[in-house]
Amino acid sequence: MMFERMTKGRLKWNPEQVSMAAIFVGALSLRLFYLMENRGINPFFDAPIVDARSYLELAQRIVGGDWMGGDIPFWQPPAFPYLLALVVGICGDSIFTAARVGHAILGASSALLVYRLARRPCDRATATLAAVGTALYGPLLYFEAELLSVALEVFLYLLLLLMLARAQERNQPLDWLLAGLTAGLATITRPNVLIFVLLFAILRFLRVPQSERRIALGRLLVAAGGLAIILAPVTLRNAVVGGEFVLISANGGVNFHIGNHAQQDSMVAIHPGVFWERLVAEPLAAGYSSAGQRSSYFYRRGISSIVDDPGGWLRLMARKTWRLVQGPEIKRNQDLYYARTHSRVLSILLWDRWLSFPHGLVAPLAMLGLILSWRRRHDSLDLLRTFLAGYSGSVLLFFVTSRYRVPLVPVAMVFAAIALRQMLVSVRTRNWRRVAGPAGVLVTLIIVVNVPKAPAVEEDAQLQHDLGEVMLRKRHFSLSLQHSRQALVLEPEYPSAWHNIAVAQLALHHPQQAEAATRHALDQHSLRADTRILLARALLAQERVDEALAELEQAIRQEPEHGEVRYAVGRVLLQMGRHVEAVKHLKMARRLRPFDYWTHYDLGRALHANRQSNAALFAFEQATALAPHLADALSAAGAVVMSSGDLERARHLFERALQADPEYLPARINLGLLEIGASRYAVGISLLEAVVDDAVNPGPLWQALASAYQATGQLDKARAALKTARAQQPKTAVP
Repeated sequence: MMFERMTKGRLKWNPEQVSMAAIFVGALSLRLFYLMENRGINPFFDAPIVDARSYLELAQRIVGGDWMGGDIPFWQPPAFPYLLALVVGICGDSIFTAARVGHAILGASSALLVYRLARRPCDRATATLAAVGTALYGPLLYFEAELLSVALEVFLYLLLLLMLARAQERNQPLDWLLAGLTAGLATITRPNVLIFVLLFAILRFLRVPQSERRIALGRLLVAAGGLAIILAPVTLRNAVVGGEFVLISANGGVNFHIGNHAQQDSMVAIHPGVFWERLVAEPLAAGYSSAGQRSSYFYRRGISSIVDDPGGWLRLMARKTWRLVQGPEIKRNQDLYYARTHSRVLSILLWDRWLSFPHGLVAPLAMLGLILSWRRRHDSLDLLRTFLAGYSGSVLLFFVTSRYRVPLVPVAMVFAAIALRQMLVSVRTRNWRRVAGPAGVLVTLIIVVNVPKAPAVEEDAQLQHDLGEVMLRKRHFSLSLQHSRQALVLEPEYPSAWHNIAVAQLALHHPQQAEAATRHALDQHSLRADTRILLARALLAQERVDEALAELEQAIRQEPEHGEVRYAVGRVLLQMGRHVEAVKHLKMARRLRPFDYWTHYDLGRALHANRQSNAALFAFEQATALAPHLADALSAAGAVVMSSGDLERARHLFERALQADPEYLPARINLGLLEIGASRYAVGISLLEAVVDDAVNPGPLWQALASAYQATGQLDKARAALKTARAQQPKTAVP
């Protein structure tokens, strides 16, 4: 009865609502299945690289208390890192899964938005085809499962198009304001959309009758106000922290230069070798130090390339246009075809054989749909055409990769659906004359865009380097060596691969091999201060102190104001026992990167070794404030507090450390020493007996055990423990 009332009442869904629900559920299920396939198998799942890594690092800084996101203008658009920070703050260690679930919801919602966009000018079948095509588009599925902004970009672009379509229909100020606000959110996610927004505004103004232009201008100004409301805080923040005008982010200049350089094809993918490092160092060598100055430097270089060789630039633009429509996926930092090896779903929805699927089919269908619908005058279709033109222009202005062209696909899918629907109707009605012409054009387009083929992923030096770096971060040192060496086989001039080999060799206690690797890296790129510090560590492991110090001094000369360099130098000096100098460098590192908890922790260690207990405790507390579950800092703070006599507070800190890491040895040792010092002998004995054999310096523990045994009447054990400890110097705490 209840079901009957529900179906007969307001909750009854019409067929269109059922279709939309099915599209959403299907798209979401597919994305969640793909997510589960990758979890635990894909080595990059919990070890993001390049842009994804920088997004995550900024998000973690924001969660750590740096709400301004640093003290320089944004390098990348800020919307996605701040959204990611929200997820980090809520989900903590589950970030890698939680963020991707959020992306899956956005992706499924985008399929619905495509349906709504297509439904305005087209029938339900065409809209369904467009939405299903979007839901099943392999590259979109891939990018939505990465810690990148693509899922958010696509959702906001489609929402913006719907808002603009609604604003055109109703022409109410509130609708235009909402459209402007959405445009602002889309812009601070990916600024490319500004070109489309500007093109739309111009065409909108020109298309209205002369008598209505004043009203049209007023509505566009309302939308511009909404856009400014979102952009203003970002621009103002950049001005406050950087002291210069940077509208959204500072990476536009170098990308513009890359995309308009005569050697553009060899520059897009940050190919192995020293090119990228040398490129980004150019403005500094020319005396341009700020983010805005460096971006302007590269814009000028890009414009100079165009002016000096306009014919070459036109040929370059033609080549980039070709890359925009060609079938194979174009990598930059991500290799989509490698991802197929971890997913049955992606192996079906993405492949490159005689046909580069799916782009090699969708692009020809979309171009055919644009041709077939050219004479159809409809505001929504004109809006979609304007987006394709404006956003394509923004991509061509810089450079083309799969990641940058994929936001075009959901809109292109509408026109692909129009073409497919018209051909299916013609076949069903046996109107062969209406089939033959479009079919001929489609076959020709398919052949043309599928001529190139994607390179084999196993021959990709960058992929092998990235795998080596990920394995290094996961502490799989032998695997890291294998991948890094394979990268060098494919591309011998690859200093980063040599650097990673050195890190792995040091971790495997092979300092001589590490030294050789660092020298190879420095021969190819002598300005890498981090590699020079790595060389110093390798030399120290061989007890070649004077040579190590010389390398450290060179690193400081190369990067005197680089926080990571100062931190690394401080750590090496701390390892050498030069505590006063270590404090100096670590304090500078703290100033340069105040939200890095490891810097605070190691500064605390240096201060404690220098007998500055209060300052050390403050540094450890700063580290735990930034990373509440950092067992190292909690235990070290407890050791300092214990030495001051506050045993209850020390016990609390040790227990927090063991909650964070139950196997953390210093906390277990210190808690045992504390319990014996508090005359809780049974507990202390139990704790120390469990760890004494694992301690690096067991003498103090045997000393403490001897006193505890004696206090509890276990005299034979006390004499044996005292005998074992007699040659050792007792200690009371382990920071």
